[in-house]
Amino acid sequence: MSRIFTFGCSFTDYSWPTWADMVLYKNRGINYGICGGGFEQIMNSLVQCDIDFKLKESDHVVIVYPNLLRWDMPFYPRMLCVGNALTSPWKDHLDKLYSIEGLTYKNLNLIVMIDYFLKTKGVKIHYSSIFPIFEHPENYFMDVQFGDKIKSHLEFVQNTVMKNQLPDFYTFLYGKDDRPYQTWQGTKKWKDKDGFDYHPTTISHYKWLTEVLMPELEDVNLKISPEEAVELDNTLMNELDFDWHASEYFRQKGYFNNKIFVYQALQDKLKNLI
Repeated sequence: MSRIFTFGCSFTDYSWPTWADMVLYKNRGINYGICGGGFEQIMNSLVQCDIDFKLKESDHVVIVYPNLLRWDMPFYPRMLCVGNALTSPWKDHLDKLYSIEGLTYKNLNLIVMIDYFLKTKGVKIHYSSIFPIFEHPENYFMDVQFGDKIKSHLEFVQNTVMKNQLPDFYTFLYGKDDRPYQTWQGTKKWKDKDGFDYHPTTISHYKWLTEVLMPELEDVNLKISPEEAVELDNTLMNELDFDWHASEYFRQKGYFNNKIFVYQALQDKLKNLI
C-alpha cells in the first residue's frame, strides 16, 4: 500500500481529527500539517519529508493550501506560523516588514516551487485549498485591490499549477459564493473561548475525504467507517467542552499517531512504521 504525506494548515492539523488524520489512521504516512501554517512551512516540511522518508513514485502527497495571506516566521526546529497576516497579532507590521501584494506574490511563487519540487520526485500529487483562492480575489482578500501584475500572476498559477485542483472545502461544503470569507458557519463553541470555532467538524472532514479525495487514492484503503465518523463527530459536538480536551481525547484514542510535529518522541517509531 502506498504511503500518504499530508500538508496544510488548521484544515489539516487541528484539535480534532481532520481529513488527514482520518486517511492516515492505521495507514502508512505522516501528517505534516501545522495549525496556522502557510506556504513557507509547507515547502520546508516537504523538503524535510523527502530527507527523512525519501519520497518515491508510489507515494501520495496531498496539500490543502491555506489563504494566500499567510506569513510564516523562520524559527527552528519548526516555523512560527502566525496565520492570516491581516488578522494576526503581526498585522501591525503591515507595510513595515511586508506588503499584501509582496506576500501574495511570494506565496504564489511558493506554490509554483512546491509543484516543481514534487514533479522532480515523481510522486502522485493532489492539491486542494480551504477557499476558492483564485476566484473573486478582491473579495477574498477582504477588499484589497491588486495591481494588474499580481492579478496576472494569480491567473497564471490558477491556470497552470492549480488547474486540476480538487474541490476546495468551502465550495464543497457551501457551494459557490463570491464572498466566502463572510459566510463560514460556526461549528463549535468552547467553554473557555469567546465566539464560535469556524473549522469544519469531523463529519465535514470525513465527507470531503470520502467524496473528494478518496476517489483519487485508488490504492489506499480508508480504515474509518461512516459509523465511526459519526461517533467521532457526536463526541466532538456533544461531549467535549475545551479544545485542549478534544486534542487530548483524540490523541488517547490513537487518531493523532501519525502527526510528525505533535509527538516528536514518536518520530523514530513512525519511521519504522513507514
